[in-house]
Amino acid sequence: NDQLGNGSVGQVHSDGSNVLVAVSMPTQVSSATIVSSGGSACVLTTTGTAYCWGGNSNGESGNGTIISYITRIPVAVTMPAGVTFTAIDEGVGASICAISTAGAAYCWGDNSFGQLGVCDKVNRNVPTRVGLGCVPPTPTSTLTRTATNTRTATNTRTATNTRTITNTKTVTRTPTVTRTPTVTRTRTITPTRRQ
Repeated sequence: NDQLGNGSVGQVHSDGSNVLVAVSMPTQVSSATIVSSGGSACVLTTTGTAYCWGGNSNGESGNGTIISYITRIPVAVTMPAGVTFTAIDEGVGASICAISTAGAAYCWGDNSFGQLGVCDKVNRNVPTRVGLGCVPPTPTSTLTRTATNTRTATNTRTATNTRTITNTKTVTRTPTVTRTPTVTRTRTITPTRRQ
């Protein structure tokens, strides 16, 4: 169940031994408290931030994702703005709860029985404040891998042969008879000489 937190797969004490395994924490992070819930584990650091690893099919890693068995090393929990935790503990099922320095309770992970205290049975993948009445789920990101291969080939051949042959022969025969009366007048003047 990937609860070892050192990048390897397995469960604490899966071989029946009492051998402890070092958790691979990020540099400069000191842990104060460690808890395990369902198939995941979380640690509260000395600075009041939380890290979780292991199963994450219900959002119990608290980092805004829901991906089963993807976090084999500790990942930072998405902390509410301005909030630090003073205590952390396992919840019912695969859920985690923590108390802030102001005394407010925050829970995340599995909520199939309504154990997060937010008036519904919707899993939360980030710490959600408890006791404020009914709180809608915080918008989260879920890893969805979609592969679509689309090949479109369109071959269009258009051949247009247009042949127009026009033979037009026009023969017009119009008999034309024109009669024009001709009048010719001729006058002849002969000059006479006077003597």
